[in-house]
Order: sequence, then structure tokens, then C-alpha cells
Amino acid sequence: MDRRNGKDHPANQAQLEAGNQRSAVSLADNRDWNTNRLLEISLVTKSRLLAEGLVSLLQAQLEVHLLSTFTGNPTPALPPLNPPGHIVLIDYNLGLGEIRQWVHFWRSQQNLPLLVLIELPNNPQLIASLIEEGASGYALLGATSFEVAEVIRQAQARLPLCAPEVIAELFARLQQSKHPDTPRAEPDIPLTSREIEVLKYLTENYSNQEIAANLCISIYTVKHHVHNILEKLRLNHRQEAANLALEWGYIHDKI
Repeated sequence: MDRRNGKDHPANQAQLEAGNQRSAVSLADNRDWNTNRLLEISLVTKSRLLAEGLVSLLQAQLEVHLLSTFTGNPTPALPPLNPPGHIVLIDYNLGLGEIRQWVHFWRSQQNLPLLVLIELPNNPQLIASLIEEGASGYALLGATSFEVAEVIRQAQARLPLCAPEVIAELFARLQQSKHPDTPRAEPDIPLTSREIEVLKYLTENYSNQEIAANLCISIYTVKHHVHNILEKLRLNHRQEAANLALEWGYIHDKI
């Protein structure tokens, strides 16, 4: 008798094997359970080129739809479109002050979106501080669209990609929070000794003229150093540089 309901029948065996294979794939790669659905993405940037081009490039890697583009400071009076699973890409070129405003703004929403920062400099202290403030993932300056798409996938799966140096910094911060007396390693400072000296005066709110008088250099030279500091730290304002210098431990002594 042809017992088609029996597990030994060839057709049923094929179905069982196919089902087992599907289960194995699902268990082995369950991180991608939600990557096939359309992703609603918003972009926060002042770059028109980035706003127009990034999503088009990402569409070759992911099923994405650009929900909104934001260019200025957050406007709490206008509630943004923020569906479940929403992903917000924030351009680091906004400047650290605006980035923090946007992170705080999105984290205050009822549906907490995934916040992915793009175009970040390779600075573990900076990246760790932004993760502490609420970033779900990050892509470094110069990352390809494929790399940004992978960052989005991993953030969506709650498995963010982090460089070993960033992980080490996060561990150091965690240990420091539990044991405040533990000495911290010196931060990797991308500034010259003269730029650090100028930065020290910025933390004390000295004007360019006052810095020039104290260091016996011209105001033009002071402006050049301040420009280099902001350029290297990827900041827009001298007060941001002063705040970061104190936060990251760049300045140990008062003037």
C-alpha cells in the first residue's frame, strides 16, 4: 500500500528535509529575520549631495524608503514621522553640538528609532561617548554604501559592529564608572603640543587676542591653530572643542 501519510514516503521525506534545512538556515542566521522588509529611513544632514545620493546607493543593498530629511536643529513642535523600526542616519558633519541635540530629540520620542551615525572620524573616545548617548551603530568617514548598509543590518539585529579600540574604550568607561579611582589610559590626541596649548586657553574662554598675548604669537597664528583644532576634531565651534577637551581628558592642568 502507498501510505502517503507515512514519514518514510519519498515525497514526505523530501518535505521533511526541506523543512529541516529552512529551520537550520533560520537558526543559523536569525539576525536577518527583519532585513527583507522595507526599511523606513530618515536622514539628518546639511549636505544636499549626501541627502540625494546616499539612499539611492543604499537601495542597491537594502529595501529602503526615505521617510524624511532634516537639515536644521530639532523642532519639538513638529512631531516627526517615526514608525516602528524607524532608522535615523545622522551625519557627523553637523557638528557635535547639533548631533547631541538630535540624539536627545529622537530618544525622547515614543517609538525609539535606531540611531546610526555616519562619517565619523576614527576616534575611539568620540565614538564611545556617542554610543553612551544613544547611538545604535556608526560608520566611519569614507565608508562605502555597502559598509553603511552592513552597519544598518547589524544595528537592526541589535549586534552593532564595533572596532576593538572602541570596545576597549567602552570597557574602560564601564570600569571607570564602577571604580572611579582607577586611573584611565591617556587618550589618543590628534593634536600637536602647540594646538593642545591653545586648546587649554579655549577651555578657559580666552579670546584670540588674549591667547596671542599669553603665547607671544600673532592673532593670525592663533586663528590658524583654532582652525586646525576644529578641523582635526571635526567640530564647528570653539566651545565644542573646549567641552570635548574637558570631557575626554585632553586638558589636565589649569592655566
